[in-house]
Amino acid sequence: MWHHRSQMALYFVTMKVSDPDPDDPVLPLEGLTAVLRKAVLPTLEALLELKQRVGKEVLGGYLSGQQSVVLIMEADSEEEVYEVLEGLPVWAKANTEVARLRFVEDLQGG
Repeated sequence: MWHHRSQMALYFVTMKVSDPDPDDPVLPLEGLTAVLRKAVLPTLEALLELKQRVGKEVLGGYLSGQQSVVLIMEADSEEEVYEVLEGLPVWAKANTEVARLRFVEDLQGG
């Protein structure tokens, strides 16, 4: 697990997957299943590959029943996080929020 004193910052990422298009003739449950199969699962696989290739920590997964991918990512900057996320299959189907994690020890100056 991460040592919070590393040089790189940790970022908390929430990617809420959009609901299927209501004009799509596919049933809503089937539409959601298609989004999971075509975007969310390949995204999680891509993040595992990234972790192995780049050596930066990525922890997270898909929240059951909430249509969200939640991650903690190690990066040099918020811009780097967005660069990684924009290349993921779920990017176009998700409302994404990124925030830098701050640790209690950092806030106390200890």
